[in-house]
Amino acid sequence: MNLLLLALIPALALADSVPLSPAGEAAVRYRLGVALVAEGEVQAALQHFEAVISLTPTWALGQLAYARARRALDLPLEPTLAALARACQLAPQNPSAHHDHGLALEAAGRLDEAAAAYRQAVEIAPTHAEAHARLGLLAMERGDVSAACSHLRVATGLDPDDAVSQTRLAEALERAGLHGEAGRELRALVARDKANAFPLRRLAAFLQRRDREAEAEAALAAAKRIERRARPKRRLRPLGPRFRAPK
Repeated sequence: MNLLLLALIPALALADSVPLSPAGEAAVRYRLGVALVAEGEVQAALQHFEAVISLTPTWALGQLAYARARRALDLPLEPTLAALARACQLAPQNPSAHHDHGLALEAAGRLDEAAAAYRQAVEIAPTHAEAHARLGLLAMERGDVSAACSHLRVATGLDPDDAVSQTRLAEALERAGLHGEAGRELRALVARDKANAFPLRRLAAFLQRRDREAEAEAALAAAKRIERRARPKRRLRPLGPRFRAPK
């Protein structure tokens, strides 16, 4: 149990004998919920976040924390969407609220509304890498490869470790006919994660589509070598005493 959690539990217990103001109790419960999430106790944290939005319904951060806990627990989306819409209304300049609202809308299949929420996030914070990444993936799904390339370039520039976005960027570039750039992105993925066979297989498939068979075979062979090294070796159990039939 972390130190913050140990410090906050007595403060909450004290509130039973010395009542805090609603805002004071909400602040304690919010910090306790955050500490519980860090410990992996999301269900317990949700109970505190429920109390937070009841005590201070106009606190955007409480609505956001409540919605995130619900999403982590994969609970029904409607209350989550309502809380996120409320957070966006209360804090219209908070890009994280719009981004999270977009994620929930996307999960609900409301893709146009999700894209609008992500656009709102990047208008407020042009360096919001996650919102750019989601906009790029949604653009890919609707076949707008130009917009996909644009957003995914920004996302990977802001977060070079985002392998998913870099893989999707390579795919978008290939669809746009920018084969040289697509190949460079795939090779960069291979160079960054040399112990992973997946980027090599993606590169091999790309090279095969470009009729570069020798390079494709070399990439595929390298992928197979990595997979063989990663495969656990079978250990033979020692033979037990020879079975003898009863006389």
